[in-house]
Amino acid sequence: LMATPNEKPIRKPKIATLDKYNRSRTKLRTFLTNIDLYCGYNDVPNDEEKILIANTYMKGKAAS
Repeated sequence: LMATPNEKPIRKPKIATLDKYNRSRTKLRTFLTNIDLYCGYNDVPNDEEKILIANTYMKGKAAS
């Protein structure tokens, strides 16, 4: 029998929170890319949850 080594669970590094999006056309592509990366990193399983997460990072008229 092989002894099992004392392995620590692998933890993901913390990532920065996303900047709030305020409907700026020049920042839209960056916002969408960041949301996509954030959802991929956090294993968001479906589009409905991705939309909910994206909405939490919107402010002003972008959120309405």
